Amino acid sequence: MKTIEQYKYTATVYTYPNGRMAVHGNNIRGLILEVDSIDEMRSELLRLVPILLRDNHGLNDEETANAILVLSLQDAPAEDTDRVSRPACSDQTPALCWEDSPRLSLLVYA
Repeated sequence: MKTIEQYKYTATVYTYPNGRMAVHGNNIRGLILEVDSIDEMRSELLRLVPILLRDNHGLNDEETANAILVLSLQDAPAEDTDRVSRPACSDQTPALCWEDSPRLSLLVYA
């Protein structure tokens, strides 16, 4: 039987001067997300995290339902602030920047 600590995952939310946020899953393989608002971040994390936990970590539905995601908010490092200063996508959809599961297609996130 797994303990609660074995279902605990962390992600860092970097905030940029232009208001955008980038989420990096510290121990969730494949989680890197760029969004424009907290509401958008919450919505996309609720959608993406279960997929990544199942496909990249091998968790079943019950284990995924018991997973806890702890977010840490930080200002973006100064050397990275120019990377997110570009205008947001015209369709205003979140952008999945990277994923490392060979079983997942980028079309899943389109």
